[in-house]
Amino acid sequence: MSEIVHTAIITSVIENKIKASFERNEACGNCALKAACGQIAEQHEVMLQVDDGTKYAVGQKIEIVISGMQAFYAAFWGYILPLLVVLATMFCTYISTADEIICAALSLFSLGIYYIVLFIFRKYFKKTFQIRIR
Repeated sequence: MSEIVHTAIITSVIENKIKASFERNEACGNCALKAACGQIAEQHEVMLQVDDGTKYAVGQKIEIVISGMQAFYAAFWGYILPLLVVLATMFCTYISTADEIICAALSLFSLGIYYIVLFIFRKYFKKTFQIRIR
């Protein structure tokens, strides 16, 4: 898969952390899938951990790069798998109880548990998803 590249401008540099603001992409305005971009569509600033913050200056233009496969895995863990967990919980609960309220409550509860587990393993995901700066 190819790489996904977003252009950004550094807004602040603090030790080994930089804060960058995404430039508006004119192509995004007409894109039918702009809602599927998640964070990029709604949040225009991102905080990145870098090895050497002294190489970067405020106002510098950078490119934030992630591989297409890592972007797919991020979408899988953040959107696809939780949907499958909710649907599986609804299906199994509805077949066993036939009570819609219990079905809905357990589905939402399972989604909460899923995101708590993701939160617990956040250090693993930080290592797995490598965002590079070019």
